[in-house]
Amino acid sequence: MKRILTVLALSVLLIVKINAQKHDYIWLTGYSSNDTDSTFGGSIIDFNVMPPDITYQFREMNLDACNVSMCDDEGNLLFYFNGIWIANSNHEQMVNGNNLGPDAYNQSWSGSGLPLVQGAISLPRPNSNNQYILVHEELKQGGLMGNIASIDNCFYSIIDMDLNGGLGEVTDKNIIIVNDTLDFGKLVATKHGNGRDWWVIIPEFSNNKYYKALITPNGIEQVNNQTIGDTSISGLGQAVFSLDGNKYARYGVHSTLEPSYIDIFDFDRCNGEFSNPYRIVIDTADVGFINGFTGLIFSPNGNILYHLNRDAIVQYDMTVTDIIASKDTVATYDGFIAPGPFPFETSFFLGQTGPDEKIYISTSAVTEYMHIIHNPNILGEGCNVEQHGLELPTYNNRSMPNFPNYRLYAEVGSSCDTLRPIAQFTHLPDMLNVAFTDESQRTPTEWFWTFGEGGSSTEQNPQYVYNTSGMYEVCLMVTNEAGSDTICQMVEIILDGVDELEFSESIVISPNPTSGLLRIKLPERRIEDWEITFYDALGRILLRKYLRKNTDEENVLLHDFPSGVFSIK
Repeated sequence: MKRILTVLALSVLLIVKINAQKHDYIWLTGYSSNDTDSTFGGSIIDFNVMPPDITYQFREMNLDACNVSMCDDEGNLLFYFNGIWIANSNHEQMVNGNNLGPDAYNQSWSGSGLPLVQGAISLPRPNSNNQYILVHEELKQGGLMGNIASIDNCFYSIIDMDLNGGLGEVTDKNIIIVNDTLDFGKLVATKHGNGRDWWVIIPEFSNNKYYKALITPNGIEQVNNQTIGDTSISGLGQAVFSLDGNKYARYGVHSTLEPSYIDIFDFDRCNGEFSNPYRIVIDTADVGFINGFTGLIFSPNGNILYHLNRDAIVQYDMTVTDIIASKDTVATYDGFIAPGPFPFETSFFLGQTGPDEKIYISTSAVTEYMHIIHNPNILGEGCNVEQHGLELPTYNNRSMPNFPNYRLYAEVGSSCDTLRPIAQFTHLPDMLNVAFTDESQRTPTEWFWTFGEGGSSTEQNPQYVYNTSGMYEVCLMVTNEAGSDTICQMVEIILDGVDELEFSESIVISPNPTSGLLRIKLPERRIEDWEITFYDALGRILLRKYLRKNTDEENVLLHDFPSGVFSIK
């Protein structure tokens, strides 16, 4: 029985979004653990199950506004940090994990945790499976703004999880990145356009100067700065990148008696440059009594900026020219007061996007609640704000973990997309099976094959036996730290001895992966109409379009597609 393979370029596997790198799947809040009152202590929000599992935990570390946790690729907790010291997965102090931020005033907060919003962020070290870089600021006595605190140093420390039996050890500590008067926290990061390295943004105090540290496999490889836009003001508040890394926003406020600002920039993930500054002036009347308790967060698709202004949640449409005119209040604080010994209001404060792509919002006082935006990509009240929709087992002191988008990879088609693998394979049939050979470029580290009849393989060069004649879509997805690439071919298996080979004209579909516009380049001189159909992983039809014979290119918008892997026929 002879197998004849016919290769037809008629379909492609479309990767809309890669759901891996579960470094942000465990969120921790809570403080003041004790043996007599379990309303205090640790709360765990575990996104390894959906909806997230929420449980109580007795732990030593207290968490205030500075809040970092880190999981491995599979979502298992490795360590967490409160701005002063690092705890390992046994909830004990990590070896050499004390005295981060050595100034005596910074260390004086060791009992409660550092009250510095986005005062630290943790990143996987590029090209390392088990090392992490913790970027953190130090609170010092200073006299700025009439207070006793200033930020004069931004450090980094290195954590090696291969040491101490897998519980980790801090191998390098308090290495200065920037020595300058800096904004209060607002440390955020996004992936470099090569999909491997990291950009960390460190704003200067009450200025329009931004330090940008580039983290590569060598550590902090360069620190540049850029002055852009109008002079800002510093105080409590939040900075944020869009999930795709192409937008950055920063909130600035000095006092309740002055207007505050939202500064928005475009960001080039290849060269780290900001451009197109845009400022939204916020009147003090719009942000309630405490002007500084304000958060910012982009919708997962990047089209909406949410201003969490304590007494209201406001949307700004990032797709229009006049962003200020698009302002829309989608929720007003309902006045709910948390019951219990601390009857505090549950107004809005800091936002963070969850792995489920919902937005979670901490309260501006010590409460047991968070708010949820269930459909954050939708303009208007359809975004579905559920106030105090998540109840924690313990009190949370306004805290919210600070995470980048760990699942952002190479910027496909950009000038710096030089590390992502390029998928290629060949095949060779014989009487028993079909041998597939990976010929991908740029050193993939993972392979995932599907053979069109339910079988799959993670081997680099698998063999597969087909039992019946037919057309089978064979797909290879290759992955490395910078991202993934997929190639698919239609393979015809003929078992009746017919000795012939057929082929068809190819089509080009790009970019892949994508989460926005998909371009379909069609063969020239087609003599008939075509139909293109999008399927989800269960084979359900999501979209069908008709391609007329006189067209050679079609564009399809995928913003409304859910995350996952899709096929196109």
